Amino acid sequence: MKKFVSLFSIIFILSAVFISGCKKEEASQARISIAITQQDAQMEELARAMAKVLENQTNLEYLKTQISKTFDGDYDLLFAQLQYNTLKASHIFTKSIQKNLSVSNEELLNQIPLLNIAVPYISEDVNVNTLPQSPWVIYVPENFQEGVTKYIVGFNARGERKRYSAVTPPSEAVVVIGQNERVQAVFRGKNLL
Repeated sequence: MKKFVSLFSIIFILSAVFISGCKKEEASQARISIAITQQDAQMEELARAMAKVLENQTNLEYLKTQISKTFDGDYDLLFAQLQYNTLKASHIFTKSIQKNLSVSNEELLNQIPLLNIAVPYISEDVNVNTLPQSPWVIYVPENFQEGVTKYIVGFNARGERKRYSAVTPPSEAVVVIGQNERVQAVFRGKNLL
C-alpha cells in the first residue's frame, strides 16, 4: 500500500510540474505574442511616418542618396546610420520622422536595433532611381515567413493602406522597412570573444 501511495505521489507531483510548465510556456508565448504585436505596431507607425516625410522632395532625395551607398551590398541602410549621423540633412530627416512617432527614435532603436530601410532592386525600371515622389512605404512584420506569409502592408503619405504580395515583387519602386538580416547588433559592454 505504501508503494502505491508513493507511486501515486510521484505521479501527482510530476503531473503538477508538467501542468505548471505548460502554463508557464503558454504565458511565455503570450508575452512573445504581445511583444511581436507591439513591434509590428511600431513598425506600422514608422511606415506611416516615413511615408509622410518622403512626400518632401528634399527628404526623398536624401534617402535615395543614402540608400544608393549600398553599405551591405543591397540598396538599404540602417535607421541608426541616419539617427546618429552628424550631417544636417540626416538630422532634419530623422527629426521629421520623430515628429510623427509616439516614441522617440532612440526608443525605437532600442526596441529594433537592426531597423533597416531599403528600396529593393527589382529591375532596371523598378529600383531606387525610379522611386516616385511620395512613395509607398511597406513594413515587414516580425512574424514574416518567406514562402508562408502571403501579404504585407504599405502606406502612402495620405495614410492610405495597400496590400502587397509577399511573393510577387511590386511593379513600382517602394520603400521597405524591416530588420536587417546581414548585420548583427552588438551592444556596449558585450564581450565578442
